[in-house]
Amino acid sequence: MFSNIRRRFTYANVVLTLALLFAMSGGAYAAGRYVITSTKQISPKVLKSLKGASGKSGASGPVGAPGAVGPQGPAGAAGAKGETGAAGAPGVDGKDGKDGKDGSPWTAGGTLPSGKTLEGQWNIGGYAAAAHGLFRTSVSYALPLAKAPTTHYIRPAAPLPVGCLGTVEEPGAEPGNLCVFAAQENNSVQEFLVYHFPTICDWSANVCNSTDATAEGQGSLEGFGIQGLAEAAESEMEAFGTWAVTAK
Repeated sequence: MFSNIRRRFTYANVVLTLALLFAMSGGAYAAGRYVITSTKQISPKVLKSLKGASGKSGASGPVGAPGAVGPQGPAGAAGAKGETGAAGAPGVDGKDGKDGKDGSPWTAGGTLPSGKTLEGQWNIGGYAAAAHGLFRTSVSYALPLAKAPTTHYIRPAAPLPVGCLGTVEEPGAEPGNLCVFAAQENNSVQEFLVYHFPTICDWSANVCNSTDATAEGQGSLEGFGIQGLAEAAESEMEAFGTWAVTAK
């Protein structure tokens, strides 16, 4: 067996064997020392030459479905006020409307309708410093009359004159008449005077005449007055009652 090995053990075989061992050991050493783990270990020029050309862009994919609407954002700040625009041209005048129906006479500016009645209360009085001291009051109608009425003064328990109706509790008057009812008279003279507006009065004589020269005792269109005299000095004088006027 050894004789066969000696026959094959030549100089060439020895050289080849050593070369093989060196190559194997050197290659392993080189492999362990020069393994590339990052592109930083490669020269930029080499990297540039190794870089391939960019591929063609692919076709766009289909559009996806719309996403959900997001929450509304906060309101923005108010913008600056704009300039006032130019005035527009005047419009065309409209047509006149139709005349309306006549309003009720029971309104401001009208007169008391014929046959209608106004009524109310009156009172006069105060402290009389002297005998025959003068006291008076005035009453205005809620609506004026178209014609002046005839006036009447009815003392307590006195019979009704022509043209007056009812009682002091429920006064009334015929058309064209003003009826003044007295419920009570204290410390007064027998006669009370009913006068109309406007008047000129002579208080010392207890007489009032109208400025339009109408006969005494005729009422006015706007209202009336009542005048009385105290009978005794240094005492209270009082009279009161109701009234009614009916338009003619």
